[in-house]
Amino acid sequence: MDETLREFFNEVYEITRQIPLGKVLTYGKIAILAGRPQHARWVGRAMALAPDDTLPCHRVVNSIGETAPWEIAAPDDDRYNQDHSPETGGCTR
Repeated sequence: MDETLREFFNEVYEITRQIPLGKVLTYGKIAILAGRPQHARWVGRAMALAPDDTLPCHRVVNSIGETAPWEIAAPDDDRYNQDHSPETGGCTR
């Protein structure tokens, strides 16, 4: 992963950690807060690649307010699907 993407993901994780109990943010809103308003799908990918299970991924929802499987929110990429089984970390259902 290149440094720019890693920095974006870390910003996404920090924003996600700050979502108050009982509140949610959309992928799009997190992308805006992270300074990259066109990157909502990459917020989904960041959720799928979350480094630990303490990240409150369940507080991140799609534009209609539903939680979505992060595999669907992430770009369609065979390498992504092969590398992200529940055993490899990330937010899981």
